[in-house]
Amino acid sequence: MLLYRVFFLILPFFLRFPFLFPKRFHSFLEGRARWSRSDFEREASSLPLGSLRIWIHVPSLGELEQVRPLIVLLKKEHDVCIILSFTSPSGYEKGKNDPLLDFVFYLPPDIPKYDRLLFDLLKPEVLLFIRHELWYGLICEAKKRKVLCICAAAVFREGQIFFHALGGTFRKMLQGLDQIFVQDEKSRERLGGIGIEHVEVVGDTRVEKVWRTAEEPYQDQAMEYFSTSAPERPILILGSLGQKDWIHCAQILKEIPLYKYVIVPHDIDENFMTQIEHSLGDSVIRHSRVLNKENVWDKHFLLIDCVGILSRIYRYGDAAFIGGGFEGQVHNVLEPAVYGIPLMIGYHQVNRKKFIEVSALQERKGLLSIKTAEEFKKNLIKWAQDPQERKNLGQKNKTYVKTEQKGSSEKIMNYIIEKFPTVQK
Repeated sequence: MLLYRVFFLILPFFLRFPFLFPKRFHSFLEGRARWSRSDFEREASSLPLGSLRIWIHVPSLGELEQVRPLIVLLKKEHDVCIILSFTSPSGYEKGKNDPLLDFVFYLPPDIPKYDRLLFDLLKPEVLLFIRHELWYGLICEAKKRKVLCICAAAVFREGQIFFHALGGTFRKMLQGLDQIFVQDEKSRERLGGIGIEHVEVVGDTRVEKVWRTAEEPYQDQAMEYFSTSAPERPILILGSLGQKDWIHCAQILKEIPLYKYVIVPHDIDENFMTQIEHSLGDSVIRHSRVLNKENVWDKHFLLIDCVGILSRIYRYGDAAFIGGGFEGQVHNVLEPAVYGIPLMIGYHQVNRKKFIEVSALQERKGLLSIKTAEEFKKNLIKWAQDPQERKNLGQKNKTYVKTEQKGSSEKIMNYIIEKFPTVQK
């Protein structure tokens, strides 16, 4: 406990020197540097009165997407004010312009004077942590003020600090929560092993979002032209591709003309897209340049050069490769799985441990984790030559998503609203 407090007491001093931190943290540090009590107090005073104030803390953009279905449901069903705090610039930059959010800010260091200030100005009635980035000072302050304190969408794994011999402070955080909503039974069992019993398994809130996206009507004209230009060939979608993924995939894609390929870079970076175009030559066309069917009839590759459509265009695929795996940061595999297609990702030992959906889909054989380019090639050929097997594997993925505990957002919302029966609908 002493080390925890000392760390956050000295942290503000070091935040004054950005050169001590990696470049990717500089926007985060700049945001913290611009934080002032007067600005914060002015913005907090403009929050709507009479609404149930729910303060949600998310570390980064990934957790914002995790909690979004819950926020959408709360806003739709009840009179609530949503306050969001971040520790990461990726989440803050995205969230600050989100119309669903009433107030967005960077979380200052977890020391008593800031904790008291935040509760004094925000006056939250609910404090909700997403996943397992918990802050001891905030939990203690919430308990003093009788603020409902919850952790949701959490997954607890062996090796986390909560289960370590030196993790007493972090176990106290768990004990200080009123309720913990976890994604899987294993998490509940692990928490039970350290005496934490106020736990409920509700599944993954993201499942609701991917189902909603899949069920919405959607048509992309460029994808229509491309996919029907050679209907005898299956479509392989390479989603959220990074540089390391491209290194493993590039040569193999050119060697196997059995598919039509849709390439979706994780970041729409002009240098990366130009690199892809140079590698593939005249056989590639950008999404923005597709004018008609004749425009794509001789193209084997479609390069997506716009953002925000990947989760929807998976419906055009017969199989998918999901990027980020080789670096242990595999991107969303639920988005393609809901369409009933088989998946491949790059191998990294942490993927199965970090992402329970990756582990579950691998156990069902609907997702393959490949280590080499030759392994990638072998499975591509196998899937192309055996459409029934491809379909069977994809169906396993869809069944997993379909049978996951749906309604997790509703269960969390109901728990909160039951504590505040006077909240208006």
